[in-house]
Formats: sequence, C-alpha cells, structure tokens
Amino acid sequence: MGTEVRIFLRIIIETLNSIKRANWMNWVIITTMAAILSIFGCMFRLTIAIDTIVKQLGANLQISVYLQDDTDSAKFLEQAKLIPEIKDISLKTKEEAWNDIKKQFTVMDMTNPLPDTLHIRVIKSELIQSTVEKLKKMDGVESVNYPEAIAKHMRKLASATTFVTILLIVLLGSLTLFIISNTIQLLIQSCSREIEIMSMMGVGSWFIKIPYLLQGSFYGISGSILALIPLYILQSYIVKAYSYFGATPPQLSMNIVVLAILAMGLIVGSSGSLISVQKHLKI
Repeated sequence: MGTEVRIFLRIIIETLNSIKRANWMNWVIITTMAAILSIFGCMFRLTIAIDTIVKQLGANLQISVYLQDDTDSAKFLEQAKLIPEIKDISLKTKEEAWNDIKKQFTVMDMTNPLPDTLHIRVIKSELIQSTVEKLKKMDGVESVNYPEAIAKHMRKLASATTFVTILLIVLLGSLTLFIISNTIQLLIQSCSREIEIMSMMGVGSWFIKIPYLLQGSFYGISGSILALIPLYILQSYIVKAYSYFGATPPQLSMNIVVLAILAMGLIVGSSGSLISVQKHLKI
C-alpha cells in the first residue's frame, strides 16, 4: 500500500513539474480552451432553449377546422378526439361565433354565414402537418386552416441552430486537440534527454506517459471551469426569454450543459495529450 501511494504521489509531482515547465503556455492553452468551451456551452444551451421554445410555441399553434353545414358537429368532435396527436380540442358553434361578432361589431340583419369550427392544438409542433392531413380526410370538413408559414419557419430555426452547434463542436474540438497535442509534443521534445535517462534506468513507460496525460486533463478541466462563467451569465437571459414566450424550461437542461462542458474539456484535453504521447513518445 505504501509503495502504491509513493508511486501515485510521484506521478502527481511529475505532472506538476511538467505543467511548471510549460510556463506561460499553460495560460494560453487554458484560456483558449475556456473560450472554445464557452462557445460550445453557450451554443449548446441556446440550442436547447430555442428548440424548447419552438416546440412549445409550435404546439400552441391553433388548427381551425371548418365544418360543412350538414355535419353533426358533436359527432365530429367525438371522432376528432380519437386522433392521438391532438392535445386539446374545442368546438365553437356557428351560433356562438355569430353572437361574438354581433357583440363586437354592428352587423346588418342577415343569415348567419359562419360554419361550426373546431379549434385544435397538437402535442408537438412536428405533428401539425400530419394532423392537418388526417383532418382533411374526415367526412364533413369544409376546410382546415393553420399558420403553416410560422410552423415552417420555427422548424427551420430549430434545425439551423442544431446544425451550427454540431459544426462548432467538430471545428472547435479539432482546434483544441491540435493545440494541446502540439504543446505536449513540445514538452516531450524539451524533456527528451530526461525521458531517455529514465527509460535507461528501467522506469516503466506508463510512469513516463501518465504525467503528460494528466497534464492534458488538467488543461481540459481548468478550461471547462472558466467556461462556466459566461454560461451562467447567458442562463440569466435565457430564463427571461422563457418567461417572455411563456415557455416552460426543461428540467435539468442547465445541468446537462454543465456536464457536457466538463466532459468535453476532459475528453478533448486527455485525447490531445494521448495523441501526442502515442506519436512522439517512443519508449
């Protein structure tokens, strides 16, 4: 047990020495990673927020179904309730609609021209189009109306945000890997004489490699922690946006983003070190 503790402490000391040797490059790497992870985290959080708002607003878009004059509206209402995509449905008879108009406007004495109308909301915005097609096929339907252009723009906005986020993850992740890998490579080259002596003395290769891997992990975790600062600033504005649009924030969304930033920092940091160690540390 004592030997294992001594080995562990020695590895930590070697890791700290390696970080110390990097000198000002530590700050360059950590701040660069913090900036990259901040962009990733903020875009990821924005994607979740926009997707949530779009879906909730889309689900609240109202589909209006106008019935033919000879249609039994009560019977049609019961049939429409069987459609699984529908979240909320209400019937407004032509008499009710006509009375509402007469309360608001002065109209001439004439026959009620309005149809019985069903107002429908679906479970998710993605189901609007399929629900509309089902309603159009039902007997007794005169026409179906819904804000198609708004629904399409909402779907495009959500898709575009998701695409940009994925693209940034790939580009920024690759850039971070490159920076860390090259930094570790420079450290290995600067310590090549020391590494050669340690290898000749019979020191295990894992003992030489692990400090560099831990160094990359250190960069990743440090950058991740700094990246949380702008994320929490953004979160305060996102909460206001949810309130403005009357949307309900998804549970644990912020926790998921924080964990994603920490995981990405750790994975990218250690992976960058691993790539450099495997490529340039031949022992």
